[in-house]
Amino acid sequence: VFIYATPVDGSRMPVAAVKMQASDLPVTVVLNDARAMTPQAKLSDIELTHIYAIVSKEGGAGIKPGDFKAESLGVNVMTKDVVELVVDSLVE
Repeated sequence: VFIYATPVDGSRMPVAAVKMQASDLPVTVVLNDARAMTPQAKLSDIELTHIYAIVSKEGGAGIKPGDFKAESLGVNVMTKDVVELVVDSLVE
């Protein structure tokens, strides 16, 4: 399972991410700068993000046919609200 955030306008490279096992679900995850992929691309550097949760059929990163996904688009990074994702869409 990969849970990650990408900038709304720009790169698809995640600015925060966490990897876990499907057996860990359900789970509460906090995406922040501590989960940044690189020091040059942090969640705090952007205003809006897309958040994805992917259950990978093959265990690899990225979204591929046969995976399951959930997404929340256009989330303000300053929100204190919980963003709930339900992984129930099959990627075709």
